[in-house]
Amino acid sequence: GLSSTVNVYQKGNLKKISSNPKEVSLGYLYFLTTAYLGMKPNEHEFKLMGMAPYADQIQVRRLFNDLKKHIWISSYGKFETSCPTYDLLPKLYKIYAFERFDVISGAIQKLTEHLLCEWVTYWTDLEKINLVALSGGICMNVKAVKKVSELKNIKDIFIMPSASDESLPFGSIWLANSSIN
Repeated sequence: GLSSTVNVYQKGNLKKISSNPKEVSLGYLYFLTTAYLGMKPNEHEFKLMGMAPYADQIQVRRLFNDLKKHIWISSYGKFETSCPTYDLLPKLYKIYAFERFDVISGAIQKLTEHLLCEWVTYWTDLEKINLVALSGGICMNVKAVKKVSELKNIKDIFIMPSASDESLPFGSIWLANSSIN
């Protein structure tokens, strides 16, 4: 039932310090945008990422400003939305109506990069850490995680190379060899 968590690993212990419910999911917003553009959600998001740089940046910024009214990072480092993300489709229809596909792609990509960087910066500054590991669907967006890797407060970053069930053995191996169990 969660869309994201923030965990800190220190002295052999993993501690969850924040989480966001599935109702405030940046990944689901990208998913809905992929579907709106007539592509297969959870499979064709890379196409939006690839189209994004070809859009007119003035139009992208305009649409980005409309999108960020519906999802943002709160003053305490959590994702917040104007309504549950699974109910955003009617709002997206109004925002995206009569927009070019490349402008839509550019705006959702810009929003993703902006929010991911803001979220990581919030937590790394608060926890005074500079080593980051990211995983999950939104972290398969190579352009967004590249922006995260370029943040001035990040010394090193690890991106889990899979956001699907085939990565479960890695967690199982870690758990079996950690001091958590």
